[in-house]
Amino acid sequence: MIQKLKNLAIRLAKSWYQKDAKDDRLKNCFWGSKDYKMRIFPFFFSLISFCLADSDLRNYVESNLPQTSNVRHLEWQGQSYWVKKADANKGWLSYTGKKIVNFLVPDKIIAPTTICNETILKIEARRLKECDQKQGSCARLIMQGDDWILVSDAGKSFEYVLRGLPVDQRLPYIMKGLEAVLNLHDRHMVHGRASVKDLTLTPQNQFLFIDLAEDPESLMTYDEARTRDLINYFMTTVAFLRTDEALEHQYATLFIEKFPQDLKPLLHRVIDKTKWLGKIAYAAQWFGGKDTVKFAQAHRLLHKRLK
Repeated sequence: MIQKLKNLAIRLAKSWYQKDAKDDRLKNCFWGSKDYKMRIFPFFFSLISFCLADSDLRNYVESNLPQTSNVRHLEWQGQSYWVKKADANKGWLSYTGKKIVNFLVPDKIIAPTTICNETILKIEARRLKECDQKQGSCARLIMQGDDWILVSDAGKSFEYVLRGLPVDQRLPYIMKGLEAVLNLHDRHMVHGRASVKDLTLTPQNQFLFIDLAEDPESLMTYDEARTRDLINYFMTTVAFLRTDEALEHQYATLFIEKFPQDLKPLLHRVIDKTKWLGKIAYAAQWFGGKDTVKFAQAHRLLHKRLK
């Protein structure tokens, strides 16, 4: 196998030389001396080593795919990764709930996207590549298979970090997370449902986005998708301040101040359309699910500041 790759490297080198090395000085550099192999081989052996390592990593991933959930943490040659498999059952309850809400309140911004399946993994792989190309702060796609993707380890879950902090110390971190969402939008990239679960913190305290499994721009305008991101972020983060009413109100005020001016008409649209639903959710929050509580709390706080 190694000899075949070595021969391929020689053929590639000669082909490259014949096509591009027309300058005599360049010819002399590689071919005019007896040790030309020593000059050209290191590059091609590095290429060969990379290909072999890539193949070994692929085999390792396929031998260690998650079995009991759709994600698994892997270690390979001192590097950390996450492998994710397609799971058609994941998120179906949330999807159904959003479908019912969207039936009651037709609006693209709150419409659910496709439930997770094999197709959504391909979408996620494409969007991770897109985020990398736009230099957005996202996990990197390392490799993908027929029904899995491998991404770089992006650090600690932001949700985990917040839970480890006293309530009175959480707001500064939440605001930094909001800045991360706005910075992602500055790259002309949206997450899809930016939330506390979709953000991580690296050891260098850099925010990164994970789980770009939704493609809202296939259903709505870019501005509507940005608004969707921001509403989701507020809903999922304000819940971490629920035991301190003063902090809740302070965060809601800061959130509206940071909210892009050109998107405020869209925020008004969503809040106005869901006003009656917000009242029902608030009344039912004590026996409703956690999503009902988040929605009722967020709607009440934002509605007051948009009057």
